[in-house]
Amino acid sequence: MLFVEPSRGELGPENGTAGLIGRGAALSWQTERLMSRSRRTIDAALKVKVVWEALREQATVADLAIRRQVHPNQIYGWKKQLQEHVARAFDPKIGRDAEAASNRAIEKLDAKIGQLTIENDFLSKELRPMSAPSGEWHRSRSGAPD
Repeated sequence: MLFVEPSRGELGPENGTAGLIGRGAALSWQTERLMSRSRRTIDAALKVKVVWEALREQATVADLAIRRQVHPNQIYGWKKQLQEHVARAFDPKIGRDAEAASNRAIEKLDAKIGQLTIENDFLSKELRPMSAPSGEWHRSRSGAPD
């Protein structure tokens, strides 16, 4: 590996390559560039456009990937996902079943919350008279010494 003098200004610690030349410098620069970038989020509308273009086969997946700046494997994954879930668009029961299941789960959770609230209130009322100011517990509820 060759080293460059920092005075030449080609490479140096200020751009993260630490004076490397050749393949090592390029890899270091690319790695730092990738590490500094935040992950790109692709919204559903763009995914639909890309998959629609891929399904119409007007361009190859590789061309679409380059044009839309996504990896070809992502396009294949989106196509597969669409093909697996396309039947849901035409099945009205799926939405109703999911909503009914969600409502049943909410009702069960509300019932459990109510039950736990009642138990908590009951126990807090019952245990309060049993405790003495000094923190000792009495056997009887009357408070008479044993």
